[in-house]
Formats: sequence, structure tokens, C-alpha cells
Amino acid sequence: MKDEKYDIAFKMIADAGDSRADSIYAIQEAQKGNIEIAKNLLLSAKKKMQNSHKFQFDLITAEANGNSIEINILLIHAEDHLSMATIMIDVASAFITNAEQIVELKERCEYLK
Repeated sequence: MKDEKYDIAFKMIADAGDSRADSIYAIQEAQKGNIEIAKNLLLSAKKKMQNSHKFQFDLITAEANGNSIEINILLIHAEDHLSMATIMIDVASAFITNAEQIVELKERCEYLK
């Protein structure tokens, strides 16, 4: 794998790792009832994941165009990070929805008192 390919793998890892971290922070904020902060963190996670996905797409496009991509452990690791980031976005999104509903129910209960 050429140096450029290493750079792509490292960029994928960095963006996907940052995306995963933002998803985790989003869940933590949702747990505290800070729904808007959680939603903003989730949006940030999605943008960072999209950056990582663009690098992956570029590799896939190069391969499809006949430019063989050398597969090594670093690229596999980058793909793993991208997969984890994608899953964490889904988990955080569901968690935020549930937390938002809990906050809403608590507000309704307070109103009924």
C-alpha cells in the first residue's frame, strides 16, 4: 500500500473514531436530559462518519475502475472503525429518541400534579 493509501486509512480511522466518540457523548447528554445538545452531537457524528465514508467510497471507486487496492491490517482496521461509527450513530439515534420521549412524559406527569 502506497503512502497515500496509509494516509487514507489513518484519515478514515480518525474521522470514524471521532464520529463514534460524538455518538457516545450524545448518549451521555441524552441520559442527562440535554436533548438538544445530544442531537447536535449526533449531527456532528454523522458529518464525521460521512467524511470517513467518503474515503472508503474513493477506495471502492478506484478498485471498480481497475486500480487494485492493496489490503492490509491498517485498512481492515479503518473499515472496522467505520462500521463501529455507523452502528453507534444508529444506537445513539434510538437512545436520543427514547430519552426525548422520557423527558416529554416527565413533563406531562409534572403538568398533571
